[in-house]
Amino acid sequence: GQVSPTVIDLIQKTHLSDQPGNLMLVGRMGPLEEDSTPDPDDYPENADWSVIRQFRDEVWRRIPIMRRSAFRGGYSGINDLSPDATPIVDRVPEVDGLFLACGFSGTGFCFAPAVGQLLAEWALDGAPSIDLATLSLGRFAQPVGDSVISAKSAEPSSY
Repeated sequence: GQVSPTVIDLIQKTHLSDQPGNLMLVGRMGPLEEDSTPDPDDYPENADWSVIRQFRDEVWRRIPIMRRSAFRGGYSGINDLSPDATPIVDRVPEVDGLFLACGFSGTGFCFAPAVGQLLAEWALDGAPSIDLATLSLGRFAQPVGDSVISAKSAEPSSY
């Protein structure tokens, strides 16, 4: 099938993309502010109308002709964005053979071939062919006295 471009609006922090059936998907590029860490087993799957109206207004500001369109609703989900918005690609030292590739948000599919190759090299050869230190899980550990504090790894996002 034909692939449609995604438009990223850095000012309003939204992305827009054509979908089959004369539909447009509009989403938030970053986490929404939440009062608490969401429970993935009890997270609303529908976007509420206040969020839909906000997206509608943002789309109308960016693409005025879209005022002729109808908004059909939305969905909501938890995005696996890391706390610093940079993926985690690392080996877990405490568990032999366990590797992480997470926190990519919606762009993980773009990097999957390269990340898969690097993780295969790491698993088979003992090291990836490029330095992945900046993507390490350890970057979130902050020593405090004799203990370690780790940042949470999931942020909510609504679409």
